[in-house]
Amino acid sequence: QSQWEEWRNDLMKNQKKAPSISGCLCLFCFPGLFVQCILCAMLCPISGNHPLKFLPCCYGDWHHGLDKWQQKVNKVLNPLDMHAKLKTYKPHGNAPKTLNKSTRVAGKDENYEFGILVIALNADESRKLMMEPWCNGVNDGCTSGFGRFM
Repeated sequence: QSQWEEWRNDLMKNQKKAPSISGCLCLFCFPGLFVQCILCAMLCPISGNHPLKFLPCCYGDWHHGLDKWQQKVNKVLNPLDMHAKLKTYKPHGNAPKTLNKSTRVAGKDENYEFGILVIALNADESRKLMMEPWCNGVNDGCTSGFGRFM
């Protein structure tokens, strides 16, 4: 198994940790609907790395896994003057063109968050990428966004 295949497989395993939309809707909307939604957005760090991050309504273990994956990849790439970063764009129209971007955004509105892996291949580009934020327009200032990695 090549290094790239190992990284890809590790990333795919982490993707299975992402919660379902039904789990999130239950936390945010059931049984209190609007009031519960407002309280959860203000008070629940669903993206954070905390003891309850494994619950089906939390993204914490997924974000933590992405962070660990990126650190593992960069431990190999950085000594070669390369760097990898997972980035998110919202609205997706601001994201760079990718091979299958049109397929991924088909039917999505401007609230769709478009995530990509960016890899810098030389020292200058690596330094530049290291300084760039992961967040490009997401601006999730609610407590629910604390701990986001992508």
